[in-house]
Amino acid sequence: MANLVRILTVSADRHADRPAVRLDDDTLSYAELDDAVSRCAGMLRAAGVGPGDRVGVMLPNVPAFPIAYYGVLRLGGIVVPMNVLLKGRETTFYLSDPGAKVVLAWHEFAEAAQTGADASGAECIIVDPATLPGMLADAERVEDDADRDGSDTAVILYTSGTTGTPKGAELTHDNLYENARVTVETLFEFTSDDVVLGALPLFHVFGQTCALNASTRVLARGLEGRTWEH
Repeated sequence: MANLVRILTVSADRHADRPAVRLDDDTLSYAELDDAVSRCAGMLRAAGVGPGDRVGVMLPNVPAFPIAYYGVLRLGGIVVPMNVLLKGRETTFYLSDPGAKVVLAWHEFAEAAQTGADASGAECIIVDPATLPGMLADAERVEDDADRDGSDTAVILYTSGTTGTPKGAELTHDNLYENARVTVETLFEFTSDDVVLGALPLFHVFGQTCALNASTRVLARGLEGRTWEH
């Protein structure tokens, strides 16, 4: 199995009580993050999402982002990260072009997300920190990571479109895993004692690789190879 979500699954298995995500005074351990990811996957499965389906993730740098990101991957779905400042015309394109089935949108940007969802035929799930815990608690857990090949698409990241219509770049599970591994082992030489400040937007590849995936990968060393067994 070469599903990128394995970096979280293995880290949670090995270091359940270690802090994984912190925002202000709120901290999620790896076990708590993994549980939330499992329930997010269950919520998405109830909405009809399955392997290969595209899911828009229009969230800022809050704990809901890794929950949604890895939740989509756990199902074998494909994450379509979206800038939270997109307007209705832009969200319509970002959801229509990849054929997204669902979009998870932060409550402060609900209007633009809903406009795009209505126009593209996607379901819009509004993510609000006040209601998200209840939504996840009501969802059935997805215990197992979907079996994916390393060459399968994990993320479709859209270019800025400064010289034309944005283009969707398909990033594979192997691609993103290797980026995280190299970041951890050679670029920054992260250790399990390091804390990574997620200042860059997680909906861009730099933030995803050097903050989210790299920091999650630190505790999951030893997954090299296409099967990534532990």
